[in-house]
Amino acid sequence: MRAYNKPMVAVGNVVVQIENGIATMAELLGHTMDDVEADGDTMVFLSGEQAWVFFHEDDCCESVGIEDIVGDVADLVGSPILRSEEADSSDAPEPQGADSYTWTYYKFATVKGDVDVRWLGTSNGYYSEAVTMSQAKVVRRFSGPMASQAARLWACLNYAVPMRGRTEDELVTVDLLLEQGLVKIKERDGERILYRLTPPL
Repeated sequence: MRAYNKPMVAVGNVVVQIENGIATMAELLGHTMDDVEADGDTMVFLSGEQAWVFFHEDDCCESVGIEDIVGDVADLVGSPILRSEEADSSDAPEPQGADSYTWTYYKFATVKGDVDVRWLGTSNGYYSEAVTMSQAKVVRRFSGPMASQAARLWACLNYAVPMRGRTEDELVTVDLLLEQGLVKIKERDGERILYRLTPPL
């Protein structure tokens, strides 16, 4: 087994792996989503084994995230996406204290309702403030009472992390992942290190 080397995102009990390349807003049209989730700096659309992720790859001195959402993202689940577009943001307010900023607006709709998502990127003027949309694929579905916690922990393990400082809930989740053969713990320089593994075939 080998370690993953592409970014991963947990969506409920599902982990998706971001693929190389840029996706387009039109790709969402006509798809019926099983789940749509948005947190501070990521938005994920999930349809069967396909997924699309909105995110920003941090470089150094910038901050890019979701500023607000108008509408209920639950309206984007269970009915085909009828609208998926980037909207004009020329009338957006200037954020305080930013040397440079970029607003990015997205508009989505199904027969259930409309959802508008506003992203704000700020920086010192030398770094990208853009939102990236990429295709992703489902790499693991977790089940059981701790499925969401297991998905989140497994997705955020980039190569290796120390076991030191793990919370009690995280330790319970690590035990679950160890039982399923999805992580391993090794001793390195006198410290226990947690590694993520690929799902067993």
